[in-house]
Amino acid sequence: MATVDAADGYVFVQRFVHEPGKAYPDNSSVEFWMNGLGAFYAWGKLNPMDEDPKKNPYVFESEVLSPFALLNRNETATYRYEWAAARIQPHLPVVACTDAGVTCLPPSVTRRGDRAAVAGSFGVFARASAKLVFLDMKGQPLVSDFALVTVSPDVPFDLSKCSPWQDIECPASAAKLLIVLVDSQGKTLGELR
Repeated sequence: MATVDAADGYVFVQRFVHEPGKAYPDNSSVEFWMNGLGAFYAWGKLNPMDEDPKKNPYVFESEVLSPFALLNRNETATYRYEWAAARIQPHLPVVACTDAGVTCLPPSVTRRGDRAAVAGSFGVFARASAKLVFLDMKGQPLVSDFALVTVSPDVPFDLSKCSPWQDIECPASAAKLLIVLVDSQGKTLGELR
């Protein structure tokens, strides 16, 4: 679940696993709450909100709910979920999420003969280096020795602004573009799609 501040491009992501067939509070694994002008329907009635922002401050809440767990004495239950934050370009939607970050505009390639420029817009969850890889139809790497680009959660990651990737070799057999994030030790953090 990604909650986006569209004006400033801040993204808060809560990643979790929904467990089908289990009972959830309010029959839902995700809930949102907003305060502000207007009225809402709950508890069997219409509830008007105060129009004075000092008495009714604007609030937006998103929460992930675990399924109910019936426990006997000395038993425990665990529900895991992850939080992550990133920055994207303002007024773009989040269309996908991976371990590495969120996608607003999926990666694309503009070919010019055997050269190419890449585009796409993302937010990342960690300070890392972004690695560009072209794959063939079978998913085998073709070219991946492009300059690494440094990325950070507090800066939107716009491929079209990565000058090292705006005039690169693009094999004729390239079928897919992959952006991989690696940490300072070279460990793969995930892919952006």
